[in-house]
Amino acid sequence: MTNTLRALPLLLVAALGGAIHADPATIDRIAAVVNQDVVLASEVLERYQAVVNRLAAEGRELPPRDAIMDQILERLIVESIQLQEATQRGIEVDDETLTAAVTDFAAQSGMDIDAFIETLDAEGVSYRAFRDQVRQQITIERLIVESIQLQEATQRG
Repeated sequence: MTNTLRALPLLLVAALGGAIHADPATIDRIAAVVNQDVVLASEVLERYQAVVNRLAAEGRELPPRDAIMDQILERLIVESIQLQEATQRGIEVDDETLTAAVTDFAAQSGMDIDAFIETLDAEGVSYRAFRDQVRQQITIERLIVESIQLQEATQRG
């Protein structure tokens, strides 16, 4: 397992921890258009709530709401661009790799997969949403590694 994949649990906790899902009856707004994709207002609000929950749990002071929201929107835009680039390059994460990563994450949290799913559920995070986030993070990791390798190969000549 690469060092970056070992850091995946930390990234996921920061990105997904305590995510809340939008009411399906609510009509969502578009926060940003990114090429052929959109960032929804509900995605920004989910991430905002996760940051608020994490900072509160750590006993830290909350920065101004607008500053957090701007950073979250910027991060979602960057992720969208990265995922679109990965799709164009044919970078995919198969289900076996995804399941192994999720199982590793559960083990690093000291749980078997069933207990981990229960913990996610108790925190209001669906297992499916968690798997999707893991898949996205691994996809972005692969894109970054591929880009670095391409850059190094280009520099060598």
